[in-house]
Amino acid sequence: MIWEGLFIYVMVIPSVLVFINAQDTSIIKPGENNILPENELNCTEPSFHDFPKIEFPGGPVISTLITFVIIVYLFAFLARICDRYLVTAIKTICYKMHLSSDVAGATLMAAALSSPDLFVNLVGTFVTEGDIGIGTVVGCGVFNSLALPALCIFLSPAKVIRLDFYPLTRDCLFYCIAIVLLHVSLNDGRIEWYEALVLLCVYVLYLLVMSFNSWFRQKCEALIERLRKKEEPSENSWPLLRKNYSTISYGIEEDLISLDQIQNIDIMQTPWKKRTLPMWLVTLPIDTLLYLTIPRPRSGGAESKLYIVTFLISVAWIGVICYLISWMITVTGFVLRIPDSLLGLTFIAIGMSIPEGVSSIIVAKQGHGSMALSNSMGANNFDVLICLGLPWLLKATYDSSEPGHYLIINSHSLSISVLFLLSALFILYFSLTFNKFRLDKTVSKC
Repeated sequence: MIWEGLFIYVMVIPSVLVFINAQDTSIIKPGENNILPENELNCTEPSFHDFPKIEFPGGPVISTLITFVIIVYLFAFLARICDRYLVTAIKTICYKMHLSSDVAGATLMAAALSSPDLFVNLVGTFVTEGDIGIGTVVGCGVFNSLALPALCIFLSPAKVIRLDFYPLTRDCLFYCIAIVLLHVSLNDGRIEWYEALVLLCVYVLYLLVMSFNSWFRQKCEALIERLRKKEEPSENSWPLLRKNYSTISYGIEEDLISLDQIQNIDIMQTPWKKRTLPMWLVTLPIDTLLYLTIPRPRSGGAESKLYIVTFLISVAWIGVICYLISWMITVTGFVLRIPDSLLGLTFIAIGMSIPEGVSSIIVAKQGHGSMALSNSMGANNFDVLICLGLPWLLKATYDSSEPGHYLIINSHSLSISVLFLLSALFILYFSLTFNKFRLDKTVSKC
């Protein structure tokens, strides 16, 4: 079920969007009144003109190959920062501030791992004023819902990962609400300031629910237990013996590693031992640049106390890299005549999912596949509610170009493509429901 849904995302959705975009293009016919209403005109210039002009030698083919190599290298740069600096700094901050794991996962962890999506949409909203950021968020949502769960079970040493009903339902419910609100906001082709504000308010509500997660969970489990007792016989019931398995919590209930483990990790030495010489030479410029600009969060010395500086510099680096990635992909799309919305939905979306993908794969290999799945769903909520809501609110509020304080959406197909997020969510949730909330290779393949 999950792999079939991913195939639909990769092959069918881009084709549908190309067809819809083609229908939006007006065909001028001789002898007819070709003056279109103002709200049907789409004369938006490509985002290529909003970036610094750059030309590569060798024609379109060589130019595309050069930009492709640069994009892959930037993605490796992005993954290296998130894997070796950002995640470690976040967990240290959570330990120092005594944050609960649920609140930390919904705030710092989600914000850090989804910061590339936020920066891409900031660039798309304020720099290019195009739809590349919206398509990126939509594509990341489908990728996180379909591809990451499959990767978690395939790379996890456990054959079956059991998921709790409450955390999974909680995250999917908020994600469903976010998708519906996003579709309503995009349906008329413009984003009002109050629509963006509603998205932010829903995320605040999500944080409140996460803050009182234990109370809500107890109430939900008590209700389920009462319903279960009505269906099962009460005499001679032995609930502890009736189940031949234990339950692994879906939510982030405990730290993946302790602070002592974090401080004892040598960020610059441990991964280098496992790399071959060619890979070491390729990544040497990245490691050297990060070594010179970001304090290493390891034990001993003054650098171990600069975890906040490590966090801030890592986020700044992510912003710079995301700008370069958006620039290179926009150049490639301009050469290949690919619309900005389709670029964001496919290529940029997969690239921006690297932070979540890297963290999820690492956690899955450690045997915490359930936590990896929780991280991906929390990132989806952050992408829709914050990565879109915050830039839209700032743009619609402070931009005086539109008297009604709203933001114009150029591509009419994005409101339809958002519906594919619902299909991906339903595929994930109902496949797990029918399998009794067990994530195994059968669910990933079926």
